[in-house]
Amino acid sequence: MKLCYLLHNRDGKFYRYEQYLPFFAEKNVNISVVQLKSNIFSRLNNLFKASLSDVIIVRRKLLQPWESVFLFLRSCKVIFDFDDAILFKSSPPYYSFVRKIKFIALVKASDVIIAGNSYLKELAAKYTKQEKIYILPTTVDLSKYKQKDYTVKSSKVTIGWIGSKSTLKYLKELIPVFNKLGEKYKNLKLKIVADAFFDCDKLSVEKKAWNYDDEVDDLISFDIGLMPLDDNVWSKGKCSFKLIQYLAVGIPSVCSPVGMNCDVIENGEQGLWATSLDDWGNQLSKLIEDIDLRKKMGLAAHKKACLYDQAYIFDKFYKIICDTQEPK
Repeated sequence: MKLCYLLHNRDGKFYRYEQYLPFFAEKNVNISVVQLKSNIFSRLNNLFKASLSDVIIVRRKLLQPWESVFLFLRSCKVIFDFDDAILFKSSPPYYSFVRKIKFIALVKASDVIIAGNSYLKELAAKYTKQEKIYILPTTVDLSKYKQKDYTVKSSKVTIGWIGSKSTLKYLKELIPVFNKLGEKYKNLKLKIVADAFFDCDKLSVEKKAWNYDDEVDDLISFDIGLMPLDDNVWSKGKCSFKLIQYLAVGIPSVCSPVGMNCDVIENGEQGLWATSLDDWGNQLSKLIEDIDLRKKMGLAAHKKACLYDQAYIFDKFYKIICDTQEPK
């Protein structure tokens, strides 16, 4: 089988693609990658090259309507895989007529849609048949994630967040909570692993630049993971990758009950939900004060992580690819 990934023209890690390459190699799948350029002639040439494959996976990329039509007319299977609400903008005003038209065209042109969560499936289902849409979460390689050792005692309690400056805004909204907690608990610190940071007046903040090689150790250094989100059409499309990483290392989380967060973290099981600033303060206090509760939820979190293991999800993904309709 010849499989072509159609990706953004950018640098960086490509989740939902790179981690599957070794598995595809075991299946003797011939993988090629096309990153679309801005030049229209280069784009057309790359689209033509991509269409020579048996299957094209459009990975999160919104195409121009004419590009979707071009792929539809070619004799290849098209799978659209997306894990963000990309028909909306990431900040107000969220609604975008242009993005919506591109999204609809690509959904209609695709043989199969793979959505990162149920909300995204609902968005796609407005424009195509339900049976063409599958839900596959973003995955982690559990073989590379060490589990937190709760026998190691520390005088400090670390609440932690990992991400990028694009989502740091959600964490900043909790600064009033962090300051109150910092006054209440002198053994508490906030650790931010990212490419941008902020300070709190009353709480010590450890700033750590994100590095792939250090990522697992940084996650294990957290005692409590954080994932705040606003409740809007963009945030509901987030696929809760932070929470999945927290599960993988076996730590409890406090999160906003928005979108997929509610699926990954069951309130009171692998972590706690918080809907207001007071909630955040109260829920974090419960975990800060009770190491046994942290351990109980952390072990439950690690147990659930198997649902997001990349080997487990790849088997489902590969079956979808193989079961895709015959070429048009």
